[in-house]
Amino acid sequence: MSAPELQSLSAERRPGDRIDQFEIVRLLGHGLYAASYLAVDRGSGERVVLKLPIPATIADPSSAARFRREASIVQRLRHANIQGAAHADLPRDAGYIALEYVDGRPLRDWLESDAPPTVAEAVNIAVQVALALQYAHEHGVVHRDLKPENILVLPNGRVKLIDFGNARLQGMRRLTWRVRGDAAGTPDYMAPEQVEGARGDPRTDLYALGVLLFELLSGRVPFDGDNANAVMYQQVHSDPPSLDRFRPGIPPVLQAIVSRALRKRPDDRYQHAADFARDLLNYDGPAEAGRRAAADGAPATWLRRIARRLPLRIRK
Repeated sequence: MSAPELQSLSAERRPGDRIDQFEIVRLLGHGLYAASYLAVDRGSGERVVLKLPIPATIADPSSAARFRREASIVQRLRHANIQGAAHADLPRDAGYIALEYVDGRPLRDWLESDAPPTVAEAVNIAVQVALALQYAHEHGVVHRDLKPENILVLPNGRVKLIDFGNARLQGMRRLTWRVRGDAAGTPDYMAPEQVEGARGDPRTDLYALGVLLFELLSGRVPFDGDNANAVMYQQVHSDPPSLDRFRPGIPPVLQAIVSRALRKRPDDRYQHAADFARDLLNYDGPAEAGRRAAADGAPATWLRRIARRLPLRIRK
């Protein structure tokens, strides 16, 4: 697709505008590289999310390459806990990304509500995210921006991992060189090596999942500060506080799982998301955990089926 055609696609859209077989319904939001719109496939009536690059993305070769990389990543991932491509038959140079529409609530909204997740619900969410990450990692994809804003919770309790705009496809060359202070990611969830400018690997995502689980259990992230640099300094140099400090009564085994995920050296953390999920599934939590998981739409039988299959997939 030519630069003028891409520039035209990147222009702001209004309800009723059409792109190929899709009709724009409304703007969903703007990101660093793209704007997302709710749209309808005029042929099937299916609701989809169209992700279109913003004009600055087209002007910058590195950002344009990042957008194309995201399109390639989305096409290769098919998992119940990952937002997938709506149309696998779109040409690679379509100039936009068509994603399944997920009618879910951002996890951030739940965390900030008057009824944040219980311990059982927190474990349930973390298990589902870990399964999504295991699948992505097996397909050579590292998300690199795991945070509550990039997780949607459906009414039936299933979670969906979204937004692979900052993801790394293993084996692909670096798009830009980064130095400390210009690291890619969200400071509250960035692993120490990511803060220091490393590209990151699956263990980088598992650190972020540890931060996420800490937040789900305690209502706050491990490190806080007046600015991003203060938070990133702590990610590298400070030990995380004990969960008991913010939520007394967290079982020691669950605290140990979080602590392992938050270790500074990647070699000391969980090496695979399946290991993380296995420990959470084997966690002997409150007696009502199974009942709450079922009530939240993740039936205990479903979790047991995963628990039976998961050890077969763990690499030694």
